[in-house]
Formats: sequence, C-alpha cells, structure tokens
Amino acid sequence: RQAEGASCGIGATDAELDCVDAGWDALTAEARRAHAEALEAAVDALPERGRILSATVHVADSASEAARVMSNGFEGVHRTTGFSHGVEMTLEDADGRRPEGYAFTSALHAADLPGVGSVAREAWERSAQRLGSGPVASGRYPMLLENRVVGRILGVLAGPLSGAELHQQRSFLAGKLGTRIAAEGLTILDEPLLPRGLGSRPWDGDGFRARPMAVVRAGVLENYYIGLYHSRKLGVPPTTGSRSNWVVPAGTTAPMDLVRALPHCIWVTGFLGGNSNGLTGDFSFGVQGVLLEHGVPVRNLSEMNVSGNIGEVLERFVAAADDPWRFGGLRSPSLRFDDVSFSGT
Repeated sequence: RQAEGASCGIGATDAELDCVDAGWDALTAEARRAHAEALEAAVDALPERGRILSATVHVADSASEAARVMSNGFEGVHRTTGFSHGVEMTLEDADGRRPEGYAFTSALHAADLPGVGSVAREAWERSAQRLGSGPVASGRYPMLLENRVVGRILGVLAGPLSGAELHQQRSFLAGKLGTRIAAEGLTILDEPLLPRGLGSRPWDGDGFRARPMAVVRAGVLENYYIGLYHSRKLGVPPTTGSRSNWVVPAGTTAPMDLVRALPHCIWVTGFLGGNSNGLTGDFSFGVQGVLLEHGVPVRNLSEMNVSGNIGEVLERFVAAADDPWRFGGLRSPSLRFDDVSFSGT
C-alpha cells in the first residue's frame, strides 16, 4: 500500500489531537442537570422573555472509542468525547404565525462551548430574524453566507469529489484535477490533525495515516477523495476516502463590513430543504435570511430559493470574513459572493 501513494500507521496520537476531555468520566447526573438548568435560567433572564411562546433547551455529552484491525497488520484505537448545548424557541408573529429559531453548538471539550448566556441570546436573535419575514423580488443579488451555514453550499462539492462518484461517472468534477473550479481567492483545506477538531482523526477508514491536503487551493482543484478500493478501480493513487475537517481560511474583515458598500445584499442565515445534482453541479435550496442595505438589516426573508450551478457560484466568490465557525467539521468564516440567483415574488 505504501507503493500506492499513501502510508499506513497510527500517525498522530489522541493526546496530540486533544480529542478527549479528561473531565468526562467524572460527570454526574447532577452536573448534567445543573447545566440544563443554567441554560434554562439564561433563557428566562432574556429581556425579551415575555415575547417567547416556548423554549426548549438541549444538553448532551458522549464518549466514543473506535478500534480498527486490518488484514495488513494495521491496528489502531481512537477515542473522543463530545459536548453540546442549544436552545430552540418559538415566537408569535403579528399575523399569527409562530416562527422558530435555534442556536446549537458542539465541541470535543466542555470548556470550548460558548457560555449559556450567549447561546440563549443567539437563539433569540435568530428567532427574531423570522418575525415578519417574507420574500422579495426574484433577481440576482450579492450573497453573504453566514459562517454556520456555509456547509450547505460547499457541501454540494462533497459527493462529486468522491472516488465512488468519479468511478460511476456521476461527478461534474471528473477530469478537472489541476484546473480552476472557483475564484482565485477561494481555498478549501482538509485538516485531519487540528487539535480539538470535530473531524480530526489519526487515520482514515483504510488505515492510512491522516495527513493534511488541499482540496481547492487558490481556486484550483488539487485533490479528490480516493480510498484504496476506488484507487484500484480508477487506476490512480489513493488520497483518503472521506473528509475530515474542512477549513476555509479566514479574512481580516468583519462580515457586515464586506457588504457595507452594497445597496442591497441577501444575508443567508438558514436553509430549508432543496436538492443538488452531482453530475451537473446544479442546486436549488430554500433559504431564510435578511435583506441588507449597506450592511444594515431592512427586512427578514423567507419563502425564497437560491439556485444555480455550484461552479458558477464559486467563480463569483469575493471574500472571506474574519469570523470562522469553530463548532463543526467545516471551519469557515462568512463568505461573500456576487451575482447569485434568488427566486421570491
């Protein structure tokens, strides 16, 4: 297998990846209850509490251990812990609708979770963005994609990058290795060795040692996800068969400053359903968000779709903001794109 372009072995240790919170084993039912009660109290302390019809808090933690033994002699054990908390709330709109919003975060270490007060505040703010929402005129708008939802758009690439889709001739990215598929400013890195990364790992499903790799660098497609099985089918060296942490390098400008000069911009803060076609790269997703004028919110949006071809949208990437999302397997800041098609009224 080493001759096929990848090396076997344990690679980074769990200690180096810092995947385990040593305090997890000492957690008690009382501590978990106290966490949930603190989050509930933070919701009750919101100045807007009287406008909330209902709120539900979520607190969870876990530990997992994966052992892999392979016929080539590879043996490995990987252990992780996980913690999460969040709030869902329902408000009452003037027309009788009951819009909902949420804030939810996950981390491998309890200390990395944001405080209960900030989670409660974010849940209110995201819920309030649904009040009075509706569509605006269909057309092409600049798009500011909120950091926590970037994965819905970039995720359109995930299937077409895989060896399985390439082998079955169902990928619009086939034959594009080494060519530009996005604006020069866009880079997507696969970083399996990030300490405390939710997608970090010492080895992959084939037992290959985890190594960082560029998926897209300066707009150029540099790597596919090729596991051992499909490397033999395709006659190419293996890379790795699945994603770890995707990282989009952050910029130095606050999200709203990226759009301050624009008379109109749609700030996408959530998605509702939709579909994509890996063979063509076409997609259509329902969106929620806010219409901005010179970076100032002027109307809450719903009942709209964003659609197009992912290759064309990535070519319209303008800049990354300075706010990377750290609570998921995609560490991306908010991203600005120009001239994106939205359908509304």
